[in-house]
Amino acid sequence: MNELQLTVADSDISNETSTVETIHISEADLNFDLLNQFELDTGEPPFQMVEEGCAEYVSGYVANRFYNKYPSLTAPHNSQPPDNWTNHLSKGNLKIPSENLFKAVLQLERDFNNFHGDTLSKKPQVFKNLYKIVAPKIQLLNIPDEVILCLIRTRTYIRLNNLNNEQSSTRHSKKQEKIKKRKFTN
Repeated sequence: MNELQLTVADSDISNETSTVETIHISEADLNFDLLNQFELDTGEPPFQMVEEGCAEYVSGYVANRFYNKYPSLTAPHNSQPPDNWTNHLSKGNLKIPSENLFKAVLQLERDFNNFHGDTLSKKPQVFKNLYKIVAPKIQLLNIPDEVILCLIRTRTYIRLNNLNNEQSSTRHSKKQEKIKKRKFTN
């Protein structure tokens, strides 16, 4: 195992004394300390950054959809850093949402998760009920009602699609288990 030797010298001119201390650190300890420092510096798990990138991407889609009617929903091209996720995916063709639209999307996401939980609510008029919860909280952002409703629909369909994919994946794995059992018993 590799080991790092660190020598620290300390001298005191008034007493004319000096001390030398040698510290031995293993490579594994050094790597572990670097890993801990990296985790402390980032603060948040990386999957939250990805989710934020996804929210930005979806809000950019909605901003693009209503661009002719409400051009204020998009941010100027020079206001976003070139290394964000939407710019990477779009190759310059997708719209970047305005700051107000993105704030509305983040509020919608919080309310959406509180309203639906991990699945989808089975109450009637889900879009209208969620709109009644979200609209008062974001009214100062000046986002048109039809845009808010489009965001709610889009977010709901994304959740529905994810739930369907999970269910399909579960069914597929159960079907594969049955096939394996049949082959084993035959």
